[in-house]
Amino acid sequence: MAYSTVADVRLLGGFPAQEIDDAALASLIERAEQELLAVVAVRRTDEDLKPTSKGEWIDGVNRVFYLAHKLVADTNFDAVVDASDLKVYSWTDEQDEATKVEVVVAEVIAETGRLVLSAPPPVTVKRLTADYAYYLAHADWGLFRLASAFLAAYLAVLHLHARLPRRVHLPELTVFNDDLGQPFLSQYQRTLDRLRPLSGVSG
Repeated sequence: MAYSTVADVRLLGGFPAQEIDDAALASLIERAEQELLAVVAVRRTDEDLKPTSKGEWIDGVNRVFYLAHKLVADTNFDAVVDASDLKVYSWTDEQDEATKVEVVVAEVIAETGRLVLSAPPPVTVKRLTADYAYYLAHADWGLFRLASAFLAAYLAVLHLHARLPRRVHLPELTVFNDDLGQPFLSQYQRTLDRLRPLSGVSG
């Protein structure tokens, strides 16, 4: 699922089906959303989970743990944050990646970074880590949809005109190919400005 749809991008850019097909537009939307995620969220890899506020950790009973950061990000672009947006791993040797095994997450509370695992890790587990992303401010799904549509429209223009020469000479006008998608790129950047402090946090 995507924030923006093929229909959104066709309407925004005026791209007829005979000019670019649905499959190509869907691929460009996916690329635009990955780019948007890289701008509005911070990715974490192999980050250690935290115990509960009561200090409960790996005792063979506890299933509740916390991410180091709150406001868990939507990484599969369905405008919902759930267990499908992150991965959690158990390690029986905290230094040996060969002992790293994915575990099933039953519930995610995005606002607090709280995780509930489907089963308590056994006491043989020495480390729990997560791969996920987080926002610096609350997500605005409407702006995400708008931003991804503008960026996908810009990418569609590049896709359609990638084989044109740098300048296209029409009877009464010279069109600079570099500038054809500029209005869409400018609108995308303006939308990012509205998303601050979400945007500009990648790294």
